[in-house]
Amino acid sequence: MLVILLAAALVLAVGLLLYGLGRIVYGIAHYHMLERQPPCEVCHPVYGLLTGVDGLWSGTARPTGRAVRFTVGGTDSAPDDALLRRVDALVGTLAEVERRAVDFLRTQEAEVSKAVFEVTGLDVTGVNHPDDFALEFMADGDDSRVWRVEFEAGQPKRTGFDD
Repeated sequence: MLVILLAAALVLAVGLLLYGLGRIVYGIAHYHMLERQPPCEVCHPVYGLLTGVDGLWSGTARPTGRAVRFTVGGTDSAPDDALLRRVDALVGTLAEVERRAVDFLRTQEAEVSKAVFEVTGLDVTGVNHPDDFALEFMADGDDSRVWRVEFEAGQPKRTGFDD
C-alpha cells in the first residue's frame, strides 16, 4: 500500500514539474513569436511611413526642417485620426509649446536651469485625452538622459527623465 502511495505521489510530482516546464517553454516561444512579427505600416499623406506596434504608431514630423519623432495612439491596424490632427496642431505651434515646456522644466529641475534643450520627441497617446501629451528633450546634446515634460489639458504639469 505504501509503495502505491509513493508511486502515485511521484507520478503527481513529475506531472506537475512537466506541466510547469511546459508553461515556461510555451511562454518563451510565444514571446519570441510575437517579437518576430513585423510592425504594421501605414503611409500617411503628411508624415509618410508610420509604423505601429500594439496600438502605438510612430513617425517623424519635420517642422522648420528639423526632425521630431512622434508617437500616437491608435488601434493595431491604424493610428487614431484625431491624435494625428493633434500632432499637426502641436507641430504647427511647436516653437511656442517648446518654449513653455522648457520654461516649466527649468523651474522644476534646478540641474538643467541653464541647459540648452533640443526637442527629440512628441507623444500623443491618450485617445480619450488628446490635449494630454508629452515633449521629450535632450539637454546640451547629452543623450544619456532624455528629459520629459508632460502636459495635461494643454498645460505643463510634470517633469522627469528617462536614463
